[in-house]
Amino acid sequence: MAAFSIKVEGGFWASGYRCHTIAPLAILSLLPLLFVLPLHAETPSVHISVDTDQVGLNDVLGLTVTLSGVDADSLKVAGLGGFEVAGSSSGNNISIVNGRVSSSQQRTYQLHPKRTGKFALGPATVRSGGKTYRSESLQVTVVSGGRSRTAPAPGSGFPSFPFPEEERKGGSEPVPIVKLLAEPRQAYVNQQITLAFQVQHQGNITDARYSPPQITGFLVNKLPQPSASQTKVAGQPCVVERVPSALFAVKPGKFSLGPASLTFSFGVWGAPQTVNTNTVTIQVNDLPQAGRPAGFAGAVGDFKLAAHLDKTQVKRGEAVALTATVSGKGNVSSVRDLIVPNPAGFRFFPSSQKEAPSTRGMTITGSKTFEYVLVPDKSGTVNLGTVTLPVFIPSTGKYIVVRSEPLSLTVLPGPPASGTNPVSGFSGTQQARLLREDIRYIKGDRSTLVTTSSPPWRNPWYLGLHFAGVFSLIGAVVYRRKTERFQRDETLQRNVRGSQAARKWLREAESRSREGKIEEFYAALSRALTEYLASRLNVPVTAVSADSVSQRLATVSASEASVEKVAECLRRAEFARFAPSTGGNEDRQSLLRLAREVIEELEQVFRNAR
Repeated sequence: MAAFSIKVEGGFWASGYRCHTIAPLAILSLLPLLFVLPLHAETPSVHISVDTDQVGLNDVLGLTVTLSGVDADSLKVAGLGGFEVAGSSSGNNISIVNGRVSSSQQRTYQLHPKRTGKFALGPATVRSGGKTYRSESLQVTVVSGGRSRTAPAPGSGFPSFPFPEEERKGGSEPVPIVKLLAEPRQAYVNQQITLAFQVQHQGNITDARYSPPQITGFLVNKLPQPSASQTKVAGQPCVVERVPSALFAVKPGKFSLGPASLTFSFGVWGAPQTVNTNTVTIQVNDLPQAGRPAGFAGAVGDFKLAAHLDKTQVKRGEAVALTATVSGKGNVSSVRDLIVPNPAGFRFFPSSQKEAPSTRGMTITGSKTFEYVLVPDKSGTVNLGTVTLPVFIPSTGKYIVVRSEPLSLTVLPGPPASGTNPVSGFSGTQQARLLREDIRYIKGDRSTLVTTSSPPWRNPWYLGLHFAGVFSLIGAVVYRRKTERFQRDETLQRNVRGSQAARKWLREAESRSREGKIEEFYAALSRALTEYLASRLNVPVTAVSADSVSQRLATVSASEASVEKVAECLRRAEFARFAPSTGGNEDRQSLLRLAREVIEELEQVFRNAR
């Protein structure tokens, strides 16, 4: 959430107003003055502050970094090892003193304590103009307890609606109720566990950001888009939203998931707040030893198996492809291999595997295809048998063996297979035989060797050289006119500078990602977007943030999808700079592609707006 703080002193503004929360109309009326008045060159400085020096283990601490005369791109805060960054917001503090304008930036971070004790936060450091500026350090004490809600009573399923009404204090807005739900609470290794983050509110929150819980020991699969429904609590309409995901445990044990958190604001100008969910305990049991069939390799789910040969009749020594497909409910990645018949007189070669995961409602489904190559070395009709897969079914707690239809193959007499290998790429010896030796001479028609010539003006190069001077003169005139237009048109200059800055910083971000410099990658990516938007919108770089971008882009009629993409890029880049371990190389590449995509979309928007 972006906030404005404006202080006006001297001259016409002698009454010395200090506005922390200003009506939108008042801000819009002051903005033109901010862009025409000269900025006052301030001494660069960095300061940090906290909303309290003692915080409960279940509460959220607000840390604010104030920057004056420096750029926030290289901002770093030390001493955050004992906290998790649950969310962030940005704001600008603008002062007008005797007609001179000065501005500072504020970055506020919501920190969730990990343990009790005393912690030193800071200093905050930032590099600008080849120099490093540091803030002071602060002492914060984390004590047990806090305002966090108690976890709901354990259960085996998701609770039904409605939920109890949240407490209110002094007639304030009702705080959203957030919960972490899991089904089932007891599961086997590789059995699906549906985890849902649920929030109940009255539709009065804005700028909501969900921070998922820390999850270790599980494979996480995305489920369909979050769902929303309406209900009533104490006669008041409420909205209930869920963000689901599917978990698959990779080892047995007792796991505690959570808490997750929701950062939100009440209204456009409300201060950011954070609420935390309960934690969920899940017991994961190992697969039973009793009744485990031979050849079981860890497949868990409700699967079926189909297999076929690409040919039913081949010659001796020829290859035949066997394709087997496993499909059904469950994590198909747990199917590592099949038991394939390999009768005597055949050579057997595993070929490839291909997975195709999917979802059906709230259930993970999919298929996995295995391909093998069989080469018969003797003729006759051979009954290959069936392809089998031992599977554990969690709903029954028992093992079964799924089978394909029986396979048979007719092998016709052919060339002997010994000493030869007709299947390219596989092991075996192959005899080389000299089939033919010959020399072929090239003889052409001598009549075609007669020298022919044509007048020089019929040669395309002759005409091209004559017209090259004319074309060069025309190009020089066009280039000079474009240069003169560029020098006169300030809007065009800003557009070109914005595009050049975006390309430069995107290349910088890609380079830093390859070098493994995570913080510098996110800083360069954020700078590419902010400098591009600042140039295109003719505003200072400090006025561009994830929270203000929707208002800025409203003047050029950008689509909601494009605005949301820009805000998402800026939020993710800002969040990841203080929590770089939250994403890997794949996440960085995805964010880089999203930034390039949104800049291309905005280029089209700005061209249409001219």
